Amino acid sequence: MRSIRSFPCSYRLDTLPLNVGETMSDDGRYATQIAVVKEECKDADETEIIKEFKRYEEEFLIPPEDALRSVIRKFQIAAGQEVSTISSRSRPAIAEKKVTKFSELKDDDKNVTIEVAVVSYIPKIQTVRGEERQIAYGWVEDSPWEGERERWDFTDWGDHSQNLSPGSVVRLEGVSVNFWNDRRSININRPSRVTVLKEGGQPVTKISDEPVPISEAGEAEGIVSVVARVLSKKDDQIVKKDGSGTLDIVRGRLADPSGTIGFISWREFNHEVGSLIKIDRAQIRRFRDTPEINIGDLTKIEPFHDSSFASMDDLQSVNRSTISELRDGARDIEITVQVENWQARTFTNADGARVLSKKDDQIVKKDGSGTLDIVRGRLADPSGTIGFISWREFNHEVGSLIKIDRAQIRRFRDTPEINIGDLTKIEPFHDSSFASMDDLQSVNRSTISELRDGARDIEITVQVENWQARTFTNADGEERTVRSGDVMDPTGRCRLTSWGEMSPEPGAFLHLKGARVQYWQGSPDLVIDSAEQVIDLSDPPWDAIDPADHWVEVDLTDLVNGGSRRGIRTSGTVVAIANNSGIIERCPECRRVMRDGECAEHGPQRGEEDVRLRFVLDDGVSNASTLIGKDATEALTGMDQGQIRDAIDASTRAGFIATLRERYLARKLHINGRAMVDTQGAILMADSVEVDTRTPEEAANEVMARWGVVL
Repeated sequence: MRSIRSFPCSYRLDTLPLNVGETMSDDGRYATQIAVVKEECKDADETEIIKEFKRYEEEFLIPPEDALRSVIRKFQIAAGQEVSTISSRSRPAIAEKKVTKFSELKDDDKNVTIEVAVVSYIPKIQTVRGEERQIAYGWVEDSPWEGERERWDFTDWGDHSQNLSPGSVVRLEGVSVNFWNDRRSININRPSRVTVLKEGGQPVTKISDEPVPISEAGEAEGIVSVVARVLSKKDDQIVKKDGSGTLDIVRGRLADPSGTIGFISWREFNHEVGSLIKIDRAQIRRFRDTPEINIGDLTKIEPFHDSSFASMDDLQSVNRSTISELRDGARDIEITVQVENWQARTFTNADGARVLSKKDDQIVKKDGSGTLDIVRGRLADPSGTIGFISWREFNHEVGSLIKIDRAQIRRFRDTPEINIGDLTKIEPFHDSSFASMDDLQSVNRSTISELRDGARDIEITVQVENWQARTFTNADGEERTVRSGDVMDPTGRCRLTSWGEMSPEPGAFLHLKGARVQYWQGSPDLVIDSAEQVIDLSDPPWDAIDPADHWVEVDLTDLVNGGSRRGIRTSGTVVAIANNSGIIERCPECRRVMRDGECAEHGPQRGEEDVRLRFVLDDGVSNASTLIGKDATEALTGMDQGQIRDAIDASTRAGFIATLRERYLARKLHINGRAMVDTQGAILMADSVEVDTRTPEEAANEVMARWGVVL
């Protein structure tokens, strides 16, 4: 299971000031630098040395590693000493520390090398003694290729923006650990090296007051300056994410001769339609597929004077869109169309929803000070169902039709749910044509392919493949029995765990009510707490599935854009083969892949030899890393583990990899197995692999036949 620490996933640049003082821990973090200064200036006072390093960090935003020479120089001049050249020999040698996980790092580690995935990169201008400097901060995650992930904050002191684009995977060398307020973070210093291992999105634009055309701003990430006319504006309100009220905003559209872009202002916007303005240091954000300019407290707006700038009439033509230019999330569109056909349709709107289920519950407060009484349940309308959690009384019976105003959508793991708070308004709704409870029950039924981590109150029918019971002793010394097995439906496979006593036979059909979903080994599994949640069906809803050959065909792109699934079959072309393919060593304790004789969790170990290939598959739209285990590797290559080891010994690992690339690069593979999907993309775990032996002509004919194309 991949565990990602919970942090807010969205924020405004202007509401997250960087507190430089928070980049420091106690004075012990300067111990290495103090030792060097004392060696060069024996009479220097340690307290004064600490003050000087703090001054450089607080006033100049320079970490101690970079400030060392300047501090030594200051104390040498103050003591009347000759200013010495600080050679590498005079600095204590700090050994490189290579790690794969953040958990291996200590509070004062320096010269660290680690591979991470970049989640976010937020540039910030800091004024230091009248001079502006750019730094940046954001989040990175360890174990970017496989396994559990942990998320840390980082600060970029060295302007590495071109190599730290969100979505990329990078190797950090020469970085250090910062410890402050019981939290660790990563300092990427000026001398640090950042190597891109996997390209991400567009690099974040370096902050500059120099305006750019709107067409260029729309392609950028980060902070930009533009000169533009105000095409439109209107006052608006949005509901705060925590449900505590509303925010007054202004929405509108800007234009220059290169194009138009929407804007949202989080402060007063006292500029009339038609006025020409210069906007400095606004942030480019994307709403769905559409960029827009975010104007915050740090943004500067002033009138601009340019008699040659395009007029409003000229810019109106720039603002007109075509159908091919439409993108999800775009607003304030001006477009001319020709009507092909037209019809009217009567429907029931989504103003109301029926209460499908509800139950009283309790949750433990985060600070451990007690519990909170809540109500959980599920709502439905003809379009689908969604869970809800109410933080106040919920006096509406199952089956009742209600209208909910100003509720907040939050996600529990991968599952959205409606949060009902003090500002939410709930009232009975009257609509005689609204779907009945019986009609909505069918909407509420799920399939295995639709399961997402964190989902609750699931109603689903499954076929049992196998079943077993296991007894264990829990942390309280109690002996408990857990029963589990593999289950299937026409859309895929998953695991079912029952904490109630039940012993279904292989092939049995079970209808589950009130099930919940938990992740195990990267896939969503079903869990029930009582045998009363299970109905053994005597009338199966589908013909019995043969477990030996149950693989659901899914396009690679659909997998990458969907959720984690078992029992899938997909295809793609091999576009990369990792250098660590072949013989690997696993930790005997946890079976994780070891590096340099060490397990990230259990330290140095005598590893157990195993075989694994790591490919990247691409279907022309999306790509996914693919792990091929021992059995599938031996079947694919026609070599057993001993023969693979001998091949590596004979030609080195590089030679073995070259052979793999010669055999499989640009070949299409069919994969049977499971997919683990998260924000970084999809990883395929292959149970079996087939090489597509069709010629290009045969493949093209098959596609044309599938789509009914006649040439």
